[in-house]
Amino acid sequence: MKDAHPVVYTIGHSNHTLAKFIALLQGQQINVLVDVRSAPYSKYVSHFNKDALKEAVEGAGMSYVYMGNVLGGRWLDPELCFSDGTVDYGLVAQTDEFRKGLQTLIKNIRNGARAALMCCEKDPYDCHRFALDARFLQEEGVAVRHILEDGRVIENSDLEARLLADYPTAIDLFSATPDKGQALVRAYEDRNRDIAYVLDLGSQSRS
Repeated sequence: MKDAHPVVYTIGHSNHTLAKFIALLQGQQINVLVDVRSAPYSKYVSHFNKDALKEAVEGAGMSYVYMGNVLGGRWLDPELCFSDGTVDYGLVAQTDEFRKGLQTLIKNIRNGARAALMCCEKDPYDCHRFALDARFLQEEGVAVRHILEDGRVIENSDLEARLLADYPTAIDLFSATPDKGQALVRAYEDRNRDIAYVLDLGSQSRS
């Protein structure tokens, strides 16, 4: 059955136990975990390494899908970076790889998948799953909700309000009718610059 009002969740594995992590997913009736880590491994919590996580998730009756190669935040093309080497999510969102990945995800959500995008950061505000994936899913008409470490769920609009509060210079104070949409675009870019992966452009030029 196709969903006319698609919804997707996000979650960070942080340093949770597998039992706690699975419980958080089950609390929202998630049936598909979409791993959007560019490198699907964890140095400190090895139970979140790709193979171990896949086994645990499938053992709990859910599906595991890896999409970090297209929806991840670590891109190695200098053409997709700001001048200082920081990955530019606005440019990433224009790539064929990202767009196709996003549409594949949306198609599956519309066809009934109750999906959660997973990365490692505890707070979605500090992660590309908010500043990149959620932003452009929302532009495609998908509602995005974020599962927090204590099991609470917040709307993407809650994070956007936090974004505008943290980056007030994004708002044109000299405009008689400030454009919230344009302010959000600027605030997303500012957050992007603060949290995104930084490519060593020097090593790239030598390679």
